[in-house]
Formats: sequence, structure tokens, C-alpha cells
Amino acid sequence: FGLLAGVHRGFSPPAPPEPGANGAPPSQPRPEYSVNYETGGRFKSGATTFELIGFFSDYSNLTSICTIASGCVQDDVGHQVDAGAAHIYGLEAFAAHELPAGPVKVPFTVAYTLTKSSFASDFTSTDPSLGDVRSGDELPYLPLHQLVATVGVEAGRVGGVISANYISRMRECAGTCTLGEGVAVHGSDLLT
Repeated sequence: FGLLAGVHRGFSPPAPPEPGANGAPPSQPRPEYSVNYETGGRFKSGATTFELIGFFSDYSNLTSICTIASGCVQDDVGHQVDAGAAHIYGLEAFAAHELPAGPVKVPFTVAYTLTKSSFASDFTSTDPSLGDVRSGDELPYLPLHQLVATVGVEAGRVGGVISANYISRMRECAGTCTLGEGVAVHGSDLLT
């Protein structure tokens, strides 16, 4: 049995400054900063392993790049936008076991992640996936549930693995809006 804990500083440099309008000085986006915390435990006994880890990411300035895919107008494409303070937190669980069957081994794993998020400030963004954000709104494109399961067969130097994935629906826009048509991406859409 083991315990783990970590604190990590995240940093993403800003995009190059954009020229200002009518001779104004260039606008300089702010860098993305975060402090990421994790803690949990691991247990291993013979061919069985379990892990449970909690995580919390505290963004002092989350950033986004405006793209055509997110619905940005042509003049805003490629521009970095500041998204203010945000929190992403949740749990990760993992289990693995290997069944011996004579000369054959049958390993299987299951991994599950629960992820929650919220913006910590109000702002309006030119990125349509953000739009008018209020404190407490959820971040877009962040699924609440993710599950991966694998089972394999190994015989000497030959083996094979079958894997199944599940990703829950996720928002296409920041907010507390209901996940309905036009505002949710289905996990199966990402796996095709």
C-alpha cells in the first residue's frame, strides 16, 4: 500500500503580441498559469492493483485559442483569449488484475475518471465556445465521465487486447445550459 501527493505548477506562454488598431501598441495576452494538486493511494497484492487519486487544478488564467471549428469569425481565428480563473477537479480510479490460465495469461484493466469544472470569474469572450461566462459556469469540452476497459490474452510472445471506451456527453459552450442538441458533443462522436 502506498500514498502519493504532488503539487505541480503549470505554465503556457502567451501567443505573440497582436498589432494594435490604428497605431495603438500591440495587445499582449497573458500567459496561462495553474497550480495542480493530486493525492491518493495505491494498493498492490500479487496480480491485483488498485489506485484512487483525487486532483484539483487551480487556474489563475485559463487561455483559449479562437478557431474556425469553435465558430470564431475570420478576424479572430488564431487569437489567444484570456478565460480568467477556473477550477478543474475530480477523481481517477484504476483497477488491474491478471488471471493465470495455465500457459495463458488473461490481464484486464478498468480506469474511470470523474471530472468537474467551474469558472471563478465573470467575463465575455470573442470565442463562441466561451461567450458570456458567469462565475460557476462549467468549462466546455470536458466530459463528466470517462471509462476505459481492456481485456487481453497472452501466450508466450503472442498476445492480443480488446479495449472499450466510454466518454459522456460534454458541453460545446461554457455555462450551466442543459446538454441538448447543439450544445453537447457525444463521446461516440470523438471515437469514430
